Amino acid sequence: MNETLNSGTRVAVLGGGLAALASAHYAASGGHVPVLLGPGPRLGDDAGQIELAGEPVDRVPVRLSSTDTALCGLLAELGTLGRISWHPTRSSALVHGQPLPVGSARDVLRQPGIGLAQRVRAALGVLYSAELKSYALELDDVAASAWLPRVFGRSIYDLAWRPMLERRFGDQVDEVSAYWAWRLLHRMRQRTREIRGQIQGGAPLLFERLRDSVESRGGEVRLNTNVTAVESDPTGVSVEIDGELQRFDALISTLPPEQLRKLARGSLLARLPAESPDYLGRVTALVVTRRPVTRAYETTVIGDREPFQTIFETTNARRDAPSGRALVYLSYVCGAHTDAYKLSDDAIRERAVGMLVRHFDGLAPEDVERVEVTRQADAEPVHTVGALSRRPATRVEDTPVFLCSSAQLYPRAGGWDAEVSLARETCGMLELL
Repeated sequence: MNETLNSGTRVAVLGGGLAALASAHYAASGGHVPVLLGPGPRLGDDAGQIELAGEPVDRVPVRLSSTDTALCGLLAELGTLGRISWHPTRSSALVHGQPLPVGSARDVLRQPGIGLAQRVRAALGVLYSAELKSYALELDDVAASAWLPRVFGRSIYDLAWRPMLERRFGDQVDEVSAYWAWRLLHRMRQRTREIRGQIQGGAPLLFERLRDSVESRGGEVRLNTNVTAVESDPTGVSVEIDGELQRFDALISTLPPEQLRKLARGSLLARLPAESPDYLGRVTALVVTRRPVTRAYETTVIGDREPFQTIFETTNARRDAPSGRALVYLSYVCGAHTDAYKLSDDAIRERAVGMLVRHFDGLAPEDVERVEVTRQADAEPVHTVGALSRRPATRVEDTPVFLCSSAQLYPRAGGWDAEVSLARETCGMLELL
C-alpha cells in the first residue's frame, strides 16, 4: 500500500449518477482505467426525460449557477460549456400563501401578516445569519430548534420555521443541526444575485459526454450491473459483479454509506464507519403549463401547510421555452418511509396543480397540460447535531477504498457543483496509495 498507484491500474466506481461519472472521468484523466458499475439502465440519477413538442425535458430540475466553478470547469473540459444558456434570475418565497421577494432584511420588513415587532426581530435575524455571520461551522454542534428561536424569536419560529422543519425532517426535527438552517438562509441571500443556466439537450447531454470521455481514455461504463459483494486486501479490491468475482486496484463508492455496508465483506466491513446518516427521499412534480406561473426561478415555501417545499420555474432561466410552455417543478423532501413519500402519483398531481392555482394569480386548471411525478429514495442525508465530527473520511483506513457519497459533502451544500468538486478531490487521492 505504500507504492504509488501506477498508470493504467483499474479503479472500480460504484454508482451511476453524476458523482460516479465525474469520478470515472477524473480517474481516466489521471491515467487510470476506471470501470463504472451503474446499477440502473440509464446514466445519471435515473429520472429520465419526457418529450415536449419534440424537445427533451428533464423530469427533475437541472440547476446550474454561474458560481458553480467546479461544474463549469468540468463542462469546459468536455466542450459543453457553450451548450449552456445563461440568464439572470430572481428568487422569492411563498409565505403563508403569499408570493413575496426574499433574500434581505428589507424584504422581511415588508412581509404582511405579522406584527411590526415580529418583522423587525425577523429582519435582524436575517441580517445576522445571512449577511453578517459568514462562518458558522460551530453551529454544527447546536440544534436548529434551539438556535432559530434565539435568532428570530419564538413567535416567528413557531409560525414559520417549525412547520417547515417538521414537514421536512419529521420526528428528527429536534435533532437537526443549526448549521443546516444557517446554510439555507445564507444560500437564499446568495440566490438573489445569481445567473442561472440550462443545458441545451438536458442532463443526458452531460452524462453522455462524460461517458465518451471515460471510454475514449480506455475506461468502461457498464449499466444494469448487479454488484453483490466488495472485499479489500493488501493487494487490491475484489468485487462480485453479476455472480463473477473481479479484481481492481482501487474502488470509489458513490453509494450511500448504508448501501456500501450491505455489500462489504470481511475486513472492509469492519473498517467502514458503523454509523450511517439517515437519508430523506425527494418527490418532484413537473407541471407543464401553457403560461408562465411566476417570474421567480426559485420559490421557497415558508410557514405553509402545503406539502411542497420548493418551486422551480426553470423556463425563467432561458429565453425560449418548448412551444411556449412553462416548466414548473414542485418538490418536497421527507423520509422515504412516510405517508407523504408514499402518496399516489394521482394525489401528488392533484396537490401540485391545486397549490399553483391557489397561490398564483391567473393560473387555471385548464392551463395545465401535463404533470409528471418522480421519486428518489436516497436524495440527501439528514445532518443532525455533531454531524461534522461523525463525517466519514474519504479513504477507508488501510484500504484502497474511497468514499465519494453525499455523506462526504457535508458541510458543503449538496448539488452538482459539490459532487463534481468532491469527485475531483477523491480522484486526486488515488495518487497517495
